[in-house]
Formats: sequence, structure tokens, C-alpha cells
Amino acid sequence: MIKTILLSVTIVLASPALAHLSPPVAEGVISRQEAVERADHLFDALDANHDGILTRHEAMREGMRLRAERASTGVDVAPGIGGHTERFFEHRFARERTITRAEFEQGMLAHFDRMDRNHDGVLTPDERAEAQ
Repeated sequence: MIKTILLSVTIVLASPALAHLSPPVAEGVISRQEAVERADHLFDALDANHDGILTRHEAMREGMRLRAERASTGVDVAPGIGGHTERFFEHRFARERTITRAEFEQGMLAHFDRMDRNHDGVLTPDERAEAQ
């Protein structure tokens, strides 16, 4: 159940009301700075009370709601950089109950750096496909 809920965080965020939270989806490369922006937009969408701390409860509640919205619209307005978000939440929430914006960014950038095989600061479609 928790895995399903957390998976929603990775593949959702489909509300037109949340469209302003996300930078445009890159068809080509994603820079490291764009990865930070995507992490920040995703964090903002999940941090329901906007206190700068994401709780397990917020992630689960917002994830479920956003997953339902994505299922009904088919639009992902805040794409991540891969399936890392779910794994990050599973690991992090197994030890603690909260995640700060900085911790969320660090987790996303660590994943970005692992996927960036040639370490040029951008993810190409090939690097993203290889990471999957």
C-alpha cells in the first residue's frame, strides 16, 4: 500500500491547478539546474501546508490525490528525473518522518549524478532511458 502511494509521487501531479508549479517538460536534455527546479516544484506540490517540511502524511495524502488526478487527465505537470522519488521516500521515511527541501533536492541530485554517465551536467534521453 505504501509503495503504491509513494509511486504516485513519482508519476503524478496532473492537476491543471498545479500547472504553475512545474517547469516545462524537456523533450531533450535536462540540466542539473532543471533537475533542482523540478525537485523544488515537486516538493512544493507535496508540501501541503508549505512549511518547508514534507511529512510522510503529506506525501501519502497528496500522492494519492495527485495520482487520481493524473489518471483522469493523463498529464504529468511536474515530471521528475526518473523513478528515484519513490525509492527516496521509501528509504527516507523508513528512518524518519520528515524530509526538508534541502534533503529532497540532495536526493534528486544524487540520482541525477548517477544517471549522468559522462558527467557533463545534463541528462540526455539516452542516459535517462539507460537508467530505467
